[in-house]
Amino acid sequence: MDLLISDVHLGAQPDAEERWKEALFEELVGRLGDSDRLLLLGDIFDVWIGWSSVLPAVYLGVGAVLRRAALRGVEIHLVVGNHDFAPGRVLERDLGMRIHEGPTRLPGRAGSVPLMIAHGDEPAAARWSYRLMRRALRWRPLVLALRLLPPDATLAVGRAWSRRGGLGRPSPAAARRWLERYRERVVRDWWRRGDRVVISGHHHYAEIVEEGEDLFINLGHWLDGATWAEIEDAALTLWHQPFEGERRARGRVGVGEGS
Repeated sequence: MDLLISDVHLGAQPDAEERWKEALFEELVGRLGDSDRLLLLGDIFDVWIGWSSVLPAVYLGVGAVLRRAALRGVEIHLVVGNHDFAPGRVLERDLGMRIHEGPTRLPGRAGSVPLMIAHGDEPAAARWSYRLMRRALRWRPLVLALRLLPPDATLAVGRAWSRRGGLGRPSPAAARRWLERYRERVVRDWWRRGDRVVISGHHHYAEIVEEGEDLFINLGHWLDGATWAEIEDAALTLWHQPFEGERRARGRVGVGEGS
């Protein structure tokens, strides 16, 4: 099975919501076996700045889940997002992640077609102001300076930045507009190159779009309940779990060679 998660934003919410997210994350990842994959499509952490020997306490629970999964043989991939764009050695060496700095094509499993996975903030689809901010945040001297700060200070700066941006909670109408722009400017290029299944996060709006044999899936977020995807037996299911209430499938599509 492939388990696909994005935009958890660990550490961004009050304690009750954070404990709920940690428990759900542990449940989902705990079901994975040594032949399964965990595909993390960015912004798993609300603030991550490339620490090489530090795991902040706010991430200890999920860090332990990831380490146990890696030790039992789960293949873990992280496509960096705009909140965790500087991964550092802790994620790779200690938590067992395979780090991807941008969109990545992964082979399919058990009859599934290959997957093109991305965070979803590629510059081609972004406004000029976001492209400028994206470039500034990745400026190496700034990243190095933030790493030299005490972790508590770095987390405080990062959380202030997240709150200032509203933690990425656009209205549904705005999210649909941004996703349409992303599909037209980015996803269609991958479709034309033969990548039939494209999966991303970032836009905080869960959806499945089918155009002929081509598919685009956005994984949504974990800030108001949680959405994620599972691929098993050459079929992808998009799930939603509210904070209170029953888990339900948002949609199911075939991703097999003959689908």
